[in-house]
Amino acid sequence: MQIVRDQLSKTKVLAPGDGTVLMVPVVEGQVAIAAASVNSGTTLMSIANLSKLIVETHVNQVDVSKLAMRQQVKLLAEALKDEEMQADTMFIAPIATIRNGIKGFTVRAAIAKPTARMRTGITVQMTIPIAHAGDAVAVPVSAVFKGKGNARVVYVRKGTKTEKRAVKIGVSNTEHAQILQGLQLGEEILLTEPERATKRS
Repeated sequence: MQIVRDQLSKTKVLAPGDGTVLMVPVVEGQVAIAAASVNSGTTLMSIANLSKLIVETHVNQVDVSKLAMRQQVKLLAEALKDEEMQADTMFIAPIATIRNGIKGFTVRAAIAKPTARMRTGITVQMTIPIAHAGDAVAVPVSAVFKGKGNARVVYVRKGTKTEKRAVKIGVSNTEHAQILQGLQLGEEILLTEPERATKRS
């Protein structure tokens, strides 16, 4: 009987922590190999604590310098478009890697309060705020043109006349650019350079 008890005791496998079973890669009757110095053994199952979900993304090397640890980011899952979640960056890779031909850094963020409908493996869109501007004068990026050197200009319309004016750009994204100097709230600007508009006509 002692031999049987010893054999049964070896069939009892304890998980290293609480969690939900995600995957069982073994089948009944398969020989399980114990871990040793030369191999990692047979994986019986994969478990995870679903109350603490982590999102991993790849950030372009141009933008990674603007990130910081414990920075709050926004998440929006493609399958759960009506539920926005908050997360905090917990890891920024110290060395760059190349994914899909883009050189960048791996960034991981821990979801503060994952929604009950969130599942592992779901694709999410991560929005990382890198700058903020309140009560700002902003114009479409298409209305800002290159002047002499590194100068940026806009074309301001006053009645029937158009004035070319140098401006100082602040925070910008793919749609709008903040104007720090050179333009007042309410002024009318052109979205096309007058010279190009004349050539087209």
